[in-house]
Amino acid sequence: ISEIADVIPQFVPSTVNEVEDTAQNIGEMTFSNRSTMVSDTQQLLDEKRKILIDNGECEHITELTSSEIALLSEEQLSSSPEPLDLRKEEKKKMTVLACTSLNDQQKEKLHEFMQYFNCQSSLFIDETTTHLITSEQDETLACPLTGKVIQAVARHLFVVSYRWIIECLKQERLVSEDDYEIRGDLTFDKQHNGMNRSRTNSTQLLLENYAFLLKCSGYGPFDDNRPIIEMIELCGGIVLNNLTTDVNGIKRQIIILCSNDYKPNNLIMGACKRLNAQCLKTQWLLLSIINMDLATMDLALEKYKPSEATKEDDMNINRPSSLASILFPPNYQFHSSIIHMIVRPGSKTKNLLAFISPKFFQNDVKQITWNGYGDSISKAIGCAEITKRRFYSHHSNNEKIYQLNKIGYKPCEEYWEPVDANSELDRLKVKKDIPAICILLSKIPLNEED
Repeated sequence: ISEIADVIPQFVPSTVNEVEDTAQNIGEMTFSNRSTMVSDTQQLLDEKRKILIDNGECEHITELTSSEIALLSEEQLSSSPEPLDLRKEEKKKMTVLACTSLNDQQKEKLHEFMQYFNCQSSLFIDETTTHLITSEQDETLACPLTGKVIQAVARHLFVVSYRWIIECLKQERLVSEDDYEIRGDLTFDKQHNGMNRSRTNSTQLLLENYAFLLKCSGYGPFDDNRPIIEMIELCGGIVLNNLTTDVNGIKRQIIILCSNDYKPNNLIMGACKRLNAQCLKTQWLLLSIINMDLATMDLALEKYKPSEATKEDDMNINRPSSLASILFPPNYQFHSSIIHMIVRPGSKTKNLLAFISPKFFQNDVKQITWNGYGDSISKAIGCAEITKRRFYSHHSNNEKIYQLNKIGYKPCEEYWEPVDANSELDRLKVKKDIPAICILLSKIPLNEED
């Protein structure tokens, strides 16, 4: 205002008064129409300037820039924004969406939504994410249980159906998420309402009274322990490195998260009894988080132990009735001299190669297979690659190796016995399909159809 008064002649005081009145009006405007009033102020000043110049009353009037007008309105703004308007503005600015279990058509609609409402996207669930958009089963508000869903619940985010996106685009505004919030999942329970409990009780620390020792390597949708550790800490729990130095003075219930094939040794079992610790499956943790309610301790592993009668196929390396017979067609014709090499997680690569190399590099063995399943798959692939490299280093260039890969699953049966023989618990029989690979290396040409 002072800058305008300096450049406007004294014989037009009414102009200054009008500008002051305009500034006063800006100070009285509400939060929702601020931008409109700033624009009107600039237009009014431009009109006054044009009239003065046309009448020859003022030849040099400095224009106020848009930033100066905005600054003027900010300084004169006396009324606070209404809470509802402020919430809407903040929500519109800070909406960050992540998605899971969407098909290509649904992802295109999500991209259209983000462009229309000027939202941001996130590939991961982190501290910036506000919403997780997921598919559902037949409009039941029950979604597939993915890692992102569990992480979103741990962070107290909105987990909403894809139908919310459609409805917002249809009404051309952000509608309430309440009617589209996911209520359950397709794995544990379709109506547990854990998402709503998590979001409406964002200060709740589900695991604040628990400390965890991890004896697992990922679980379900998680390949490693990093997201599991993050969710434990988000829910108020702490993670221990061991049961000797980290438990001094701790006043929490200690839980050992175990994988299904984990076998506690005597030291661990002794520490469990001394510290009153529980050995639970990782499934217990995920079930508790997704429900935002502690699950029952019936999933305790100490009630069962692996049986010595656990069945696995006979893996005699000289029998083709191993992984090769499972992954190859039943009528596949191997060479009579073939040797089937089985790679186990504890196998020594050096010993395996020392056994097969003299036989395969000579003319008496025409074919070999490298077989691996579960954790030994990568080792089986490595053995096959080393075999090929060594073969070509010992032979002329006119000799070739033909390779055929087969991937599938190896069936396995496990038996778990109750620790207490006098308990009423039944013996458990678990059937699992374990990923497997069979790599055929042949010094003779294979069938053209292969």
